[in-house]
Amino acid sequence: MDEVKKDVLKCRDYKCKKGTVDLSKEIPIRTGCSSIDVVFPCSVCGRLHWKQGDPVRNRRGQRAFWENGRMYNLTRKGEKQLL
Repeated sequence: MDEVKKDVLKCRDYKCKKGTVDLSKEIPIRTGCSSIDVVFPCSVCGRLHWKQGDPVRNRRGQRAFWENGRMYNLTRKGEKQLL
């Protein structure tokens, strides 16, 4: 039986098949005017996840990713929109 680590989740992006989300790799993001929360990137696709495992989306419903130390959204046309 495979051992499952408590601090690692499976990526829940529909296009990613093998990625994992390491909960020790915290990325702080602004979630409001004066509030900050922590998200975690997938090791393969960079998709950001909340601690409970849900993928991060912005208010427009765009998927959020992390790449080369920068956060970006992926538009419906598939274009990267740096934040």
